[in-house]
Amino acid sequence: MTSRRVLYAFQDDLRRGMTIAEACTKHGLSFQEAVENMPTTRKSPKSRKVAKNSKCKTVDKNIQKRYGKYFLRKRVNGKERCYGTYSTLEDAQKIREYCNEHGWKKKSIDSYCEILGVERCKGNLRSEKMFH
Repeated sequence: MTSRRVLYAFQDDLRRGMTIAEACTKHGLSFQEAVENMPTTRKSPKSRKVAKNSKCKTVDKNIQKRYGKYFLRKRVNGKERCYGTYSTLEDAQKIREYCNEHGWKKKSIDSYCEILGVERCKGNLRSEKMFH
């Protein structure tokens, strides 16, 4: 088994720009040895703080505006959940009110939209279409 000291030195050389082949030769390791015995990173874990997105703005309770669309979001059991993306604030508010009355069931959002006559935005965020 390869010592941790050798593996940490191997990692440091890779971080400094050395190729894998060069680092393996320098430290007398095969690639398989390096991969199988590699310790986890020595860096301390990063803080779990969520960075504020300057393009995201809360406009109403549980509704955020970003890229000209309205996201319906709610924290459930400690997790932030998205309940759809809508093109107008009024549509997002209708769905929010319906969810308050009938339950925040993510699987039921499509049927809620159908009942209320609301259309969700679907697609890729990067291509001017929004995901749901």
